[in-house]
Amino acid sequence: PNEPRAIANNLTINNGSTLNMASNTAMTQPLTIIGNLESAGNLILSTAANGDLITYGNLNFTNGFNFNANGKKIYFNKIGTQKITAPSDLTIPYLHQNPATGQNTVELNTNILATASNQGTAIHTGNNNNIIDLNGFHLTIGTNALSNIVEGNGSFKGGTATTTSQLSLLGNGSIGTLNFLPSYN
Repeated sequence: PNEPRAIANNLTINNGSTLNMASNTAMTQPLTIIGNLESAGNLILSTAANGDLITYGNLNFTNGFNFNANGKKIYFNKIGTQKITAPSDLTIPYLHQNPATGQNTVELNTNILATASNQGTAIHTGNNNNIIDLNGFHLTIGTNALSNIVEGNGSFKGGTATTTSQLSLLGNGSIGTLNFLPSYN
């Protein structure tokens, strides 16, 4: 549990199967997935500090999935586009874009709740090349009665003439600066 773990390709969690990073001795280092996450089963992130998820691929949750982030960060590190897909709303307490260089685009294909359940930075957009593409879905940032912020120089991409996206801000105090791509706000 004290060593970082990495999966060189895709991680598939079948219906009825479980990957539990919190069982017995919780992982104290992140799990890195170089490929895609495909889950119709149970994914439970660690309850320990630093037991986050780092991904270079897409997150694809399908019918039957159960995802418990346990207040952990999910880092999107790919240079390019990473898609988040689920058949229902998905809670990602802390969504952080963190490519080493270049541009990262996180494209929503489901409604996302970035709750920042332990307060702090709910969304970190990193450098000014990064984009969070709402893609016609609803992004909720924060939790009522908690102090939550958005950090980084990246931008949000909202609706177009043919799509409507929603962005909701919850919590107390200043959320920080939100940047929007021109013609997509």
